[in-house]
Amino acid sequence: MSIGVESANRVEVHHVKSGPVGKEENGIQFTIRLNGKTKTVMGWEDVAAEKTLGKISKWAKMDVTPTHEINGKTNAEAWDSGNCSLTFGKDTIPVFFDPPVVSDITLSNEWPMQGVPLKADATMLGTRSNPLEVRYMWSTCDDGDICHEGTNSCYFTPTEKEVGKRVGLTITCYGENGFVSTKKIEASKDTIPLHPALTEKYESWKKNTELPSEAIRIGSYNILADMFAAGTTYGREVLYPYVERDILDQRYRFHVILKDIIEMDCDIISLQESGNTVFKKLLSVLSGFGYDGWHLPKIGTGAEGCAVFWKTSRFTIIKKEKLPLGGDPSGLGFPSHILGDIVNHAPTVECFKTVVSVAQFLEISDVKTGKSFAYCNTHLYFRPYGNVIRALQLFLLYSHAADKGYANNLILTGDLNTVTHSRPMDIKPDITMGTYKVGERDIEVNVMDGVLTIDGVKVESSIDYDLCKGVFVIDEKTEVPTDREFFDALSLVLSCGVKATGIDMKVPRVIQPPCAYRMIDGGVIKPTDPDWRYTQEYFGGPELSLTLSVPFSLRNPNPASLRKTIFTPGFGEVLDYTLYSPQTFQVAGTMSVPAVNESLPTAEHPSDHIPVYVDLVYVLDFFFFFCCYVLLLWYLALNLRGRGNRKH
Repeated sequence: MSIGVESANRVEVHHVKSGPVGKEENGIQFTIRLNGKTKTVMGWEDVAAEKTLGKISKWAKMDVTPTHEINGKTNAEAWDSGNCSLTFGKDTIPVFFDPPVVSDITLSNEWPMQGVPLKADATMLGTRSNPLEVRYMWSTCDDGDICHEGTNSCYFTPTEKEVGKRVGLTITCYGENGFVSTKKIEASKDTIPLHPALTEKYESWKKNTELPSEAIRIGSYNILADMFAAGTTYGREVLYPYVERDILDQRYRFHVILKDIIEMDCDIISLQESGNTVFKKLLSVLSGFGYDGWHLPKIGTGAEGCAVFWKTSRFTIIKKEKLPLGGDPSGLGFPSHILGDIVNHAPTVECFKTVVSVAQFLEISDVKTGKSFAYCNTHLYFRPYGNVIRALQLFLLYSHAADKGYANNLILTGDLNTVTHSRPMDIKPDITMGTYKVGERDIEVNVMDGVLTIDGVKVESSIDYDLCKGVFVIDEKTEVPTDREFFDALSLVLSCGVKATGIDMKVPRVIQPPCAYRMIDGGVIKPTDPDWRYTQEYFGGPELSLTLSVPFSLRNPNPASLRKTIFTPGFGEVLDYTLYSPQTFQVAGTMSVPAVNESLPTAEHPSDHIPVYVDLVYVLDFFFFFCCYVLLLWYLALNLRGRGNRKH
């Protein structure tokens, strides 16, 4: 069969939907290929076939007659035949009814990257006859070299040899009676080389080959929605002006995100800030690697949301459930003993109405072990002053899980937007000036002429920490955005105190980790908790004071050396988690902590967050230990009996 046959004179007739969205009607599309020219003529199924034939004659500027009877027939009746032709002047050309035709091709990314799979999705016309064969031919457009070809080759991974070249694809579809159609597409940019640092990063992610076969790798990754990055002027010029445009471009970041997911090789991975279009493209490619997925948009616009991918060879999804974590609090499921206080606190109600957070719950069956467990993915409220809102959201999550029977077998993942560290404690009487090394930076502390200088910031009278805004307040007027190292440096200074003439340091309150984080491990938030005061300071109105007690505990497997999961010029903290029920799971391996010393995104890190992951294994249950204990007793009894028999 020759691809050139496609250029032969013929008429293709397809059933299509046509008209305004929501008011589509059944149409008939005629594609006439005649002497190197192509014309598409639309008709309706219930319109007389002779009328549509008149349109074709007008275009061809000649009489067009059918070789079969169409008088008195509609388009739907006249052309539904496998053996008919049209005569154009002296030429009689075949009519193919609903032949398999590739009407459109989309690539998973217009910017190919070395080592990252490309997926081609073809839109087919033709519902009455299946193609006998569909062939994919990937090639470089500049020199025509064939890179990859085959009947099952909708995937293609560019190699080093394609770097700097434009990749193209030709799809050829073969139908009955010698019908052949082709469609071509090419990428919009030459193939990009894989960043050298990615190879080292992926090497550190490799699974420990000594892990038990039933080990489960769980991951969580805030992939930075394009609406917050290159997709808007605000993202490009305000949030990430320090990032090169090509690096911030979604077409570049998508490739590295996809490669990250593939190389992390999680059995289940959660994404946050995943747009629906990005999710569909990821799923299109990842399905070839054995994954299925579920996307849940946030409340309202749904421009981005949460997504979960899982390996279908390992897991079966028993049930999916979405849980809103924003909106009118009266409809969110708060228990009656606190609901009244919440709905009567107008500022909290108004804040919740602006919250668009959601949570995905899945009941999952492990095909390999026969065990089942619950899985949750979420992205909590992001405002710096929202600790109380996040605590209430976590309370909802925990309460819902307990009601569903998930208290002892839950994995909770996501961007919880709550930090883990302790805050500065009371100042003590003295400190000597010097240089203190904190993290990857040298934090310099000096006292001269009665002025304290920390990392270049002068302090004349006082330092305090504003928990809500996440900033230090110098001399009660200057707000200093901080990264994790700067925070720790100030913590060090304040924990020791200052000895300098003329400095009257304000003693900050003793601050514990935010209430939202304290709830993770089963903490109780009392009405006297200092975090409640932010409902008054930042929301206005009276202070909301509740007792929040979650019904179970989860463990945080993030290694102690993990100091940040988000890296921006004004903020760096641990926000991302893979929490688990200790009754069902235990840690078999923790993530490799990357050495990141710059603000993200970069060519190596496509988001302002890094992914977190953990390798879990099941806790051996009581029945197993009981059986082992019985077998041990039986063995000992037999052994003792054998010794007794030998004595006689």
